[in-house]
Amino acid sequence: MMRVAEVFYEPIHSGQAVHVLSLAQHLDRRQCALHVCYPAGDECTRRRLAELGVPGYPWPMHKWRNAGPFLALLRLIRQKSIDIVHVHSQFAGIWARPAARLAGAGVVYTPQTIRIRQTALQPIYEALERAWSRITDITIAVCEADRQWMLAKGWGNPDSIVTVYNGLDWEEWEPRQMAKETARERLGWPLEAPAVLQVGRLDAQKAPADFVRMMRCLHAQRPDVRGFLAGDGPLRPSIEAMIREHGLVGVITLLGQRQDVPLLLAGADVVTLTSYWEGLPYSLLEAGAMARPAVATAVNGVPEVIQHGVTGLLVPAGEPAAVAQAVLTLLNDPARAGAMGLAAQRRVRGHFDVRRTAEGVMEVYQQVIRHRGKTAGR
Repeated sequence: MMRVAEVFYEPIHSGQAVHVLSLAQHLDRRQCALHVCYPAGDECTRRRLAELGVPGYPWPMHKWRNAGPFLALLRLIRQKSIDIVHVHSQFAGIWARPAARLAGAGVVYTPQTIRIRQTALQPIYEALERAWSRITDITIAVCEADRQWMLAKGWGNPDSIVTVYNGLDWEEWEPRQMAKETARERLGWPLEAPAVLQVGRLDAQKAPADFVRMMRCLHAQRPDVRGFLAGDGPLRPSIEAMIREHGLVGVITLLGQRQDVPLLLAGADVVTLTSYWEGLPYSLLEAGAMARPAVATAVNGVPEVIQHGVTGLLVPAGEPAAVAQAVLTLLNDPARAGAMGLAAQRRVRGHFDVRRTAEGVMEVYQQVIRHRGKTAGR
């Protein structure tokens, strides 16, 4: 049996945690003994690992300062005879990959999102990725667009970078289906007002300010529409200020971090994603699982989820007026929006199954073990 340590970092429980926890649930335990290293303070991850019976290690991780976790990972690899360290996210990748290699473990890397440094640090970050690709056995891209981008950047070769899509467990999502009216009654949302929902952190990547600008454009044409932002993050104070400045108090509601996202999706008419960069976003998979059409920016793997005009509408990033127009198109044609939502549900069920994700990841682990000449259960 191979021993695998999953390591991830994100400041707020979100897509990275969802991905790792889905692996913890669906990887074949007959072949793989898991250990999960996660940011201290992530209570959602702690509780879920306890439910799954998977050993968890909460470490005080940060973006750049991780000497403590580095040493802790070295100890864990040696104490538990870890065969493979699977690192998730770029920040964890900076320190956890060299620690894994130093301790003699195989290294698998899933960055989830790759174009995240739109700052003066971008050249340094890209140089680190190129250098660290040499100590990485296999990199998993969550969408083909990211795989091609990494290959073009020289972060590996066609054999060392593979695509494994994120996925959802339909058996868990099917029981959550409910009528929109039922969901709105539970949420206390107006029954007649159209509802536009966005789920994501309030940070630069997700561009929540563009959601506010979009709602300002939309409100000018459809004053009855209400917007809901689910998530939290460092931009919350500025978003609150924007809502006040644009006279949208009562039009946009900040829901904060929520654990009832399926209920929120069930109450929505349209789901938006205004991100400037993504990997393969779980928020769109979840919208599709609940049969909700999406209007999303055409970045990274988004067009691999949203089929324009079939399961939703794609718009350019950084153009909130275009988002507003696309949302208005769907709100003004409920029959078309409903058909798109059902098509999105069929697509998620058919193409983004978590069991297929787990099988793909397990194949990567087995390939690393074969390549490194290790025997399981050494």
